[in-house]
Amino acid sequence: MQSTYNENAASRPLGADADSLLQSSSTAPATILIVEDETLVSFFIRTLLEDRGLKVAVAATAAEALQLIEALGTNLGAAIIDVGLPDTPGDQLVAPIRSKLPQLPIVIATGFSETEFGRRFQADERVRVIGKPFDAPLLWSALADLDDQFA
Repeated sequence: MQSTYNENAASRPLGADADSLLQSSSTAPATILIVEDETLVSFFIRTLLEDRGLKVAVAATAAEALQLIEALGTNLGAAIIDVGLPDTPGDQLVAPIRSKLPQLPIVIATGFSETEFGRRFQADERVRVIGKPFDAPLLWSALADLDDQFA
């Protein structure tokens, strides 16, 4: 199931969204990438971030996320990634992100075992794993633990 945002984005060239995000002023906050295929969850995260004045880019698949990561590069401020994506497990995005942006804060959201994913990423101090469903305080806590801009 794709969100309304993703359906609308699919009808526009991906580069157009990335270009508009890149054209904002250098004093504006970095863009937060949401990689989530569930409509309500994506909307919930997007609303939380935008209500705090943050810019958001949304991808419903790993393939879309990789395109946005390439287009936005160092303009990314963090990534919130669902594990259960339709094309590739979301946790597999960490390696390509790390190759381009080694310090990017990443929150991995999973409906599976938090312990398993937590162990998998325990050596990466810039990754936090949270369980789904999650609430706003848990997401903000994970983000703030990774970067003071979210405190």
